Amino acid sequence: MPRRKKLFLSANLIGIVFIISVILAIPYYVLFTRPQLIAQSDLVSFITGAQMLKEGTENIYDLQVQHSFQQKVLFPYERDGVLPFKYLPVFSLPFFPLTFLPLRLSYIIFACFNLIVLGAFIYISSNIFTKINKIRYWFLIPFIFLPNILTTLLGQISFILVFIYLYIYKSIRNKNALLGGVITGLLLIKPQYIIAAPFFLILTPDRKRFLYGLAASSLFVIIASIYLSDVKTILNYPDFLLATENASFLERSQRMFTISSSLFYNLPLEIGYNSALYLNAALYLLGYYLFLKRYKLVTVDLAFVSATLFSLLFAVHVLEHDLSILLVPIFILMNLAFQHSGLDRKLKLTYAALLFCLPFIVLIISPWVGTLVALVIAMIMLYEEKGLDWIWKTKK
Repeated sequence: MPRRKKLFLSANLIGIVFIISVILAIPYYVLFTRPQLIAQSDLVSFITGAQMLKEGTENIYDLQVQHSFQQKVLFPYERDGVLPFKYLPVFSLPFFPLTFLPLRLSYIIFACFNLIVLGAFIYISSNIFTKINKIRYWFLIPFIFLPNILTTLLGQISFILVFIYLYIYKSIRNKNALLGGVITGLLLIKPQYIIAAPFFLILTPDRKRFLYGLAASSLFVIIASIYLSDVKTILNYPDFLLATENASFLERSQRMFTISSSLFYNLPLEIGYNSALYLNAALYLLGYYLFLKRYKLVTVDLAFVSATLFSLLFAVHVLEHDLSILLVPIFILMNLAFQHSGLDRKLKLTYAALLFCLPFIVLIISPWVGTLVALVIAMIMLYEEKGLDWIWKTKK
C-alpha cells in the first residue's frame, strides 16, 4: 500500500474513532454519572489506595483503615461496606492526581481516559493486525463489546490489561523476549493474571531473556511498592488478598467466569472454597501440561489465543468487565481468518464471534456455560486439526 494512502487511512481511522468517542461520551456524561453508580464504581477503591499512601498510612491492607479512608473519598456519596483496595501500592500512583479532585469529576476524567485508551488500542491494533482492515467498520467492535462498556461505567482498569496482553502478543511475534518478559511482569497490576506468565514463557524462543525481563519488572514493582509503604505491608499483602477473596467469594463468585466458581457451584458434591481452589490449581497444572504437549503443533497465534483463555479460566477472580481481555484473541482470530479462505476463514470468524458473544452467555445464560464454551475453544486452538475443523472438513 502506498505510504500516502496508508497515512490517509490512519488519519481517517483516528478521526472516526475520535468522533465515536465524543458521541459516546456526551450521553455517558448526561445519563450515567449518577451518585449511586459513582459510589459503586471501582475507581473508589483505586483513589482510596492513593489517598492512604498520600497520607502516609501504615496499615493500608487493614479493612477498617480502608473503610475509614473510603468514607472520606466517597463524600458526599455513600455506599454500604468497603470496596477493598487489593493492589500493590505502586499501582496507585497514577490515581494520585485524582485525590485532589471531587469524586464525580474524577469519575468523569477516568471515563474519558478509558475511552482514549480504547481509541489508542484500536489504532495500534490496526497496525498489528493488518488483515483485519478488510472487515468494514471493524473498529466499532471494541465500542459495542459488553465488557468494554462495563469497564467504562464501573471505573475499571481492564483496558490497561488489554494493552498488556496486546504487547505481550506483539513481543512474542517479534521475538523480543526481554520486552515480553518486562510487560508480562506488569500483569501484577491484577495478580491473578500472573498465572499467564508460564504460558507466555513457553511461547517465547529465548526463554532466558524473557525470564530476565519478567524478573526485572517484577522486582521493580515489588521494590517500588516497599518504598511507598514498607516491607511488613508487602509481606501481609498475600494474606490480605486471600482474606478479601474468601470474604467476597460467596457474594460475587456466582457471576465469575472461572473454573473455580464453576466447580464450587456445579459439582454434585458440596465442596468448600479452599477445595475449589485446590481443584482449580490441579486443573491449571493439567491444562499447562496439555499446552506443553500441543503448542508446537499449532501456530503461535492459536497457541496465544489458547493461553489467554486459560489465563482467564484459571485466574480465580474474573468478572464481566475483565473479559475485555478477550478483544486480543478476537482480533487475532479475525486477522487469521483473512489470511485464509473458504472453510478456514469461516471457522476462525466463528470462533471470534463466539468469544465476542461470551460475555452475553455469561450474563444471560450462565457463567458456567460461558466457562465451558471458553474451555472448549481453548482446547480447539490446541487441537485444531482434531477439533471442529476436522469435523467440518470431513463433512465437506
